[in-house]
Amino acid sequence: MHQCSGLLIFADVPDPETGELVLRLREAHFCRVRHCPVCQWRRSLMWYARFQKALPEILGRYPNARWAFLTLTVRNCDIKELRATISSMNDAWKRLTHRAEFRNVLGWIRTTEVTKGRDESAHPHFHCMFMLSPSYFKGSNYVTQARWAELWKECLRADYTPIVDIRVVRSKKVSREALKASRTSLEASNTSSIEEYLAAVADAAREVLKYAVKPSDMLGGGNDNEWFLELTRQVHRLRFIASGGALKDALREDEETEEDLILADDPAETPDYGTRVAFAWRRKEKRYRKAGKWES
Repeated sequence: MHQCSGLLIFADVPDPETGELVLRLREAHFCRVRHCPVCQWRRSLMWYARFQKALPEILGRYPNARWAFLTLTVRNCDIKELRATISSMNDAWKRLTHRAEFRNVLGWIRTTEVTKGRDESAHPHFHCMFMLSPSYFKGSNYVTQARWAELWKECLRADYTPIVDIRVVRSKKVSREALKASRTSLEASNTSSIEEYLAAVADAAREVLKYAVKPSDMLGGGNDNEWFLELTRQVHRLRFIASGGALKDALREDEETEEDLILADDPAETPDYGTRVAFAWRRKEKRYRKAGKWES
């Protein structure tokens, strides 16, 4: 991780909206260590870009779907019990997907995040994004936050009620009536409403697809990094991202490459003018410095 992204080479690329030249990463060496802060950041951009690319087609197939953001928690555990706790959560999730209340969830994306407690404990929790059938919001089909908490407790087989939070995705700038009208056709001449809603859904996805561990939680006080080292042992080879239903293929969960991380914020690889600008990391200064510019 100490050698990750030591040299970054960018290209001048025209912004598709303004035409102004902006820098886009074209070459780099990433360590691809799971908990590297830089690689976590690039990886989250990669997942986000994949979701954004798939979203218009998904909304085309499910134009009346609604979206919600769900957080499922458990009590903090000892860091040495983290693997067993996450395994228990995964089993509980499987049970949850088979409950009757889950039938109106058309598709889902679920990520795992682990945060560090003040007492050096671990707090694993799930961030979930649901694509919901319109019937979810009708009559007895509606599942309240309190009911989600009960369901999660039952599926965990816990003796306490865990904290659960669910929020429906809404665009602040778009009325429900305007959104309903715009959904009739994604090819309509006036697409401002659907674009606003796409942005709101994408923002929710960004929250779900963020880092698995906060960079600030990776370091202990002084030279004590034992919490982070134990974390890496506990989560080795565990999957922290999953999807199902109509969203199963939305993230295209094939093995990532270094090119995926390089082009994470420019997946279409916008054509550039051949100019390259390099920046090198100066360890003593703890910052990047411009290291050269040339025509490729």
